Amino acid sequence: MKESSHQFSSFSLKQRLASLRNISQQDANGFTLVELIVVIMMIGILSSIAIPQFMSAANKAKQKEASTIVGSVLRAVGAYYTEYGSTPENIDELTEFARFQECQVEDADSDTDGGAKVCKGKIPGLASGADSTSWVSPSGNYECRIAGEVASAGKTLFQITCDPNGSGYSGDGGAVQGCYNASDSTVLVKEWKLNNDEKGKQAVELDCATADTD
Repeated sequence: MKESSHQFSSFSLKQRLASLRNISQQDANGFTLVELIVVIMMIGILSSIAIPQFMSAANKAKQKEASTIVGSVLRAVGAYYTEYGSTPENIDELTEFARFQECQVEDADSDTDGGAKVCKGKIPGLASGADSTSWVSPSGNYECRIAGEVASAGKTLFQITCDPNGSGYSGDGGAVQGCYNASDSTVLVKEWKLNNDEKGKQAVELDCATADTD
């Protein structure tokens, strides 16, 4: 009986020693410097691909606000022209048929200090002004301007441009432009792409007086 107990105790001790050796060996196995460098490089490559794609998708979503504004403005212009035989010249005339909210924070239209960072969380007000032809969207991401009764190729046009606005977005966002041709009720809307050639503000208004406008 004593001999059996001694054998069991000796076997149990050997198992424990073997387990300790295995644990020590596992603890000693870690990442080498080369492996760490490879992992860091892979993370960097994936980030360089994913981050621009994410930013492009976010900017595209912001652009939909401008598209909604432009579409609503052109519908209001069509109703105004049907009623009065002319196109609205200012925001007060435009808002007779549709009302638009604006960010009413001072310097909201500044590309260095304005935009979303000053409009976020602020309660928007109604855009108005008999002498005003521009306003900043509630988010602060777009500044919209209108031009009514514009003569082009013998036709009367109404034009609207919503440019990306504010620091960090004015140069990266996509503008949206619209045009209403009062002569034949033609409506044209253009969303500018977010590539390097088209993103940012647009200096020239959209012209729907000719059929070949793209």
